[in-house]
Amino acid sequence: MKRHAVTIISLLLFCLLLAGCTSDKERRLQERQFLENLLNGSIGKATYEQVLTTFGPPAEKSETSATITGTWEDLSAAGFQRDTPGSGVGGLSSLRGDHVRMVFDRRTQLMKSWDYPK
Repeated sequence: MKRHAVTIISLLLFCLLLAGCTSDKERRLQERQFLENLLNGSIGKATYEQVLTTFGPPAEKSETSATITGTWEDLSAAGFQRDTPGSGVGGLSSLRGDHVRMVFDRRTQLMKSWDYPK
């Protein structure tokens, strides 16, 4: 009887652990989708200065006569708060450690593209 109870409790704990992992994966997927939608909607609209205001300065920056390229690391630490009413959690905390590169037109300062650098 005691052994059966231990087996059931172990199984329940394992299920709870799996449920926690699934919700973390779902949260990461939701935050990544939110970020990608935000960035896709910013192409041709957001300026370099607006991105600096939102995400802070890039960790790496390079400039050519035609472009400004910045790589932002760890957007969860940038102070960016996504609008998640009732969630009690802001920012992009599940994307900790992700890097995002954005390219801007030097003349217009508008975002031309973005990607996840390798």
